[in-house]
Amino acid sequence: LSVVIGERMADTLWCIDKEYESIFQEECYFVDEEGLVYARAPYFSGNVYVKFYVAENQETPIVVGERIATVPDTDVFFEFLDMVEREYLASVGGVRFNTFGDVEIELVRFENRVYSENPPLLLFNQSDSYDIISRNIGIVTEFTEFTDTLTKRPYDLESIDVRFDGRVFYTFTPIGGRTSDTEIENVIIQQN
Repeated sequence: LSVVIGERMADTLWCIDKEYESIFQEECYFVDEEGLVYARAPYFSGNVYVKFYVAENQETPIVVGERIATVPDTDVFFEFLDMVEREYLASVGGVRFNTFGDVEIELVRFENRVYSENPPLLLFNQSDSYDIISRNIGIVTEFTEFTDTLTKRPYDLESIDVRFDGRVFYTFTPIGGRTSDTEIENVIIQQN
């Protein structure tokens, strides 16, 4: 009889994205570099691991002992994240997957600027190839108006959105400050 015992090393945390009464109740799981969910994780303060958030109502729940099904090819996805960090001098703080295949990457550092509050988001859709997503991010970062605004107001960057074929969007906080949810609702109500 031969028994081999191996130890898995946590690569990331995969968490259920829902409203919790307390941050200590957050439901997260350790996942190794091969995408295998192997244990429930305790609450960690700060950024000990990059957290991936999966919508609570997603068709494929997180199950210990199974591979993450949210990302079809985890190796290619992590290579893409590494490329984003290398090419754009960025650090990924968290990733959210929603039920429509959209992905939100929270950038805690971008172009060597550290964002402790209100980190900008990189938005794309999983149905697009990583080559096209990468090309579109490059288009934004080389666009003169974007680079000028980023130089003048680096901490006002809100998002770079490459979800729509043939169109690339980016947003900065308006000079007067962020628009509150109530102000947005009032504008929508007034337009109707």
